[in-house]
Amino acid sequence: MIVRIHEMVGPKGLTRELGEKVKTKIGDDWKRDTVTLDFSGVSVASPSFLDEAVGHIVQQITEGELKSRLVIQNEPEGFELAWKNMVGARRARALSGE
Repeated sequence: MIVRIHEMVGPKGLTRELGEKVKTKIGDDWKRDTVTLDFSGVSVASPSFLDEAVGHIVQQITEGELKSRLVIQNEPEGFELAWKNMVGARRARALSGE
């Protein structure tokens, strides 16, 4: 499954609410197939957008499984830091039992 973020939610201002749209589109497909998030045409992805869109996946699987289930293409500026912050927060929640 390929999710083209720009086509779904636009090029910027990726908010938690817009992340919910992506989460709904992905549904449980990530359990059966690789999900590719294509950020072509997107200028920024915030940690809150990423948390809402895919945080539930990050919290449920290992780092190795994550790399095989979720592919990121055409990362916008600052993506690595936003991703690292979101993953760290979700991993901490998983360890605390939330």
